[in-house]
Amino acid sequence: MKRTSILVLVAALWVLAACQSRELYNPDILPADYDYAAGAYPNPVTLNGVTVRINKARVVNPDQNLKPGYIYVVVDVNVSNQSGTSVNATEFRLIDEYLNLYESWQTSVPFGRDLTAMSEVIGPDRSSEGAQVFLIPASALQANLRLRWQSAGHQSRVDLALGSLALP
Repeated sequence: MKRTSILVLVAALWVLAACQSRELYNPDILPADYDYAAGAYPNPVTLNGVTVRINKARVVNPDQNLKPGYIYVVVDVNVSNQSGTSVNATEFRLIDEYLNLYESWQTSVPFGRDLTAMSEVIGPDRSSEGAQVFLIPASALQANLRLRWQSAGHQSRVDLALGSLALP
């Protein structure tokens, strides 16, 4: 009897948890108290003492080990930090119009030795230039890609449209 009661209770809790509505995560919703700025390549954007400039964006031929239908997008970025808070190279993402977020691989790719790595941390009154590498589906090239820098330390988000990119 005791075992049956416990099983019924566990099953009820499981059903209750499964029936609760879950909010979908929307990466375009700006966190509370964040400042926002947007622009487009080749123009830089400055927000809260941090200037982000895209020097160049390009598609790199995939290697034979890459899953078919995927490509690398390399974005050469210049960051000038005139704020009192450091900027981290890991704060960059690529986002498309369907709100898919792509993480930067920095230079952990087969052709990484040919790229300039961005400093991991860009301190106050410092600048750094380097490549951010993204692995994306080839179809995302037609989805209005933008580079996003979002920093909790700066309470800032900057989106820079890449413009049109084509397969090599």
